[in-house]
Amino acid sequence: MLIPKFTFASAASVFFTGDTHFGHGSQAKRRGYDDLDEHDNLLIHNWNREVPANGVVFHVGDFAWKTVPQERLEKIFRRLNGKKYLVLGNHDNKAVADLPWAGVDHRMIVQVGSGEDQHEFLLDHYGGRVWYNSHNGVRQLYGHSHNELPSTTAACDVGVDGWMLQPITIADVLAVQREAKITMREVQDLVPGGPRNG
Repeated sequence: MLIPKFTFASAASVFFTGDTHFGHGSQAKRRGYDDLDEHDNLLIHNWNREVPANGVVFHVGDFAWKTVPQERLEKIFRRLNGKKYLVLGNHDNKAVADLPWAGVDHRMIVQVGSGEDQHEFLLDHYGGRVWYNSHNGVRQLYGHSHNELPSTTAACDVGVDGWMLQPITIADVLAVQREAKITMREVQDLVPGGPRNG
């Protein structure tokens, strides 16, 4: 299976987010909002405050709740800055996938920079212990866990719940991974038959 790959010379205009859950009443309440419109408008405001009109945003899934009417989805989507890509999450139905994303798939690879400043990320909705080329320095960005799965030195939850309900930059990701207490080596030691536990 081929994984779509996107390459950028600079990280300056590339952003990541996930688990926005637009139109999801119970998720809004968990975040402290009884008014769904207030919740959704705050997410839109935070997105547009961080992402310029010419930015690129990779969303790692669960863009919206599966019962949101198509008209509401389209209005929300149009209000969000940037060229947008979607890694499908478990709540993303056909209506979400049919929005005018620049790309939609189950996972993607994003490469930014060059030389010693080059970083490569596998984007997936679900966090993993190992992933495509994890033993060759590819880092993983994921969602789904709503900030309950700890980051490691090579993997990070980019969903809004761990990031003040806003998209983040590659610099944010790298800072979290530098500070992480769990190393990739420790994670791989847990995997039966894995690269370090054969």
